[in-house]
Amino acid sequence: MILYRYEDSDDVYPILSKYFVLRETPEGYWIKKIIHEPTNTDMEIFLSTTKKWMSKRSQKRFAFETEGQAMYSYFRRKKEQQRIIEGQYNKVRNIVNYLTTRIYPEDPIIQQDVFIEEVRDVLNFKKQFKHTARFSDITGFIKSDEMKVD
Repeated sequence: MILYRYEDSDDVYPILSKYFVLRETPEGYWIKKIIHEPTNTDMEIFLSTTKKWMSKRSQKRFAFETEGQAMYSYFRRKKEQQRIIEGQYNKVRNIVNYLTTRIYPEDPIIQQDVFIEEVRDVLNFKKQFKHTARFSDITGFIKSDEMKVD
């Protein structure tokens, strides 16, 4: 039996990893990662040297019976990772804001960095909404294409 798991790669596209079930028990599986699959010329399967125990009843399973289940699990893991990283980013941004406004309000170098960061935030905001027709309603900085007069 083969189990599937999507994992991160160096690119944005995930890699589908396959795991060979060495032994199935009533509670779970002993699995090993397939490093090399058989081809037309080479019928040998190479497995990793490490065995891994995987419970059948676990809420967070390691690998799945179908590729679709594995992709859904990967999607859920990435959404959770995104939530955690955004929380960390917001915390760091708040700390930097506090330090620049309360601790070092008169330091010209820090204030220059704050100004650059504010400009960067505005540009990112504009980039996010550049394809919407009602951009001016949101920001009030520029007129939308609908409102231009020739």
